[in-house]
Amino acid sequence: MTKTSPGVFDLLGIDVAALISNMGGPSFNMTVVGTRPDLTMVNQMLTVFNNPGNPLLQTFSLAGFTGLSSVTLTQGTLGNQNAFQFTNLVVDDTAPIPEPASMLLVASGIGALGLRRRRRRAD
Repeated sequence: MTKTSPGVFDLLGIDVAALISNMGGPSFNMTVVGTRPDLTMVNQMLTVFNNPGNPLLQTFSLAGFTGLSSVTLTQGTLGNQNAFQFTNLVVDDTAPIPEPASMLLVASGIGALGLRRRRRRAD
């Protein structure tokens, strides 16, 4: 998964289950790898438990997955099964809050435009 618009996102959590729950062993490992724009990476291994006949989604919280440009999900094998399902990606894509200096610069520019307009009216 890759963000196509400018900026970054935070991945806070994911729900995962085995796709075919009647095959393989009792659990499998899955790795979530996040890549930042400067190409540094963060990863976390998840152990997903297999529930034969009833694939249950398990919720995982992800720590440190901030400022990402892409995320990759990979899985080890579960017997002869190499499939998983996921849903409920919890993503925070809020724009950063402007710094006070930026706000002051914008306010100064608007004030200068107001003064310029007032002077034109006076002339």
